[in-house]
This record gives sequence, C-alpha cells and structure tokens, in this order.
Amino acid sequence: MIVAVGEGELEAILKRARGDAPPWLAALGKQLPVERVSMTGYLNVKAILDTVTPVAGPQAGAIARAVGLGNVTSLASVGGTGRDTRYVRKTLVGH
Repeated sequence: MIVAVGEGELEAILKRARGDAPPWLAALGKQLPVERVSMTGYLNVKAILDTVTPVAGPQAGAIARAVGLGNVTSLASVGGTGRDTRYVRKTLVGH
C-alpha cells in the first residue's frame, strides 16, 4: 500500500521504489539501519504544524508547544526484519 499526500508525491515515491533514492532517504537508511526494510515513514512535523496551526484556532499553537511539538521538526521510522527474523522498528525524532 502506498499513501502519498501532496502534488507529485506519488510519482516521487514510485521513483524511489525503483532505486533512485534522494539524499535524505539514503541518509535515513544510514541513521536507522534495518537489515531487510519493509516500511519507511517520514513526517515533516514542522511543515504540518505550520500549515495546520493558523487554521486550527487561537489555542492550537500553545497546545502544540505545551505537549512538546514546538521543537519537533520531523519524525522518521524504518521497520523490517533483522538477522534473526524478528521485527525491528527504529525511530528518529528531529528537533
């Protein structure tokens, strides 16, 4: 299953699936190594908050900061199996 949000994102995902990984994805693979990758996820938290906060009401920014999201820039996760075939999930929170 492929989920894409944004203009041109589906085409970009399919291009990466054919082995043409952009630098940020290659760097993520080095930061979060998993032997046999089955899923990679990335959320640009800062961009989401910048888009949603202005239309979410006057308290949205204060709530985001109160729960610690004010300093979070991204959330990346890689999952798959390791040498012993157990499931492995590695997550990186950018701030």
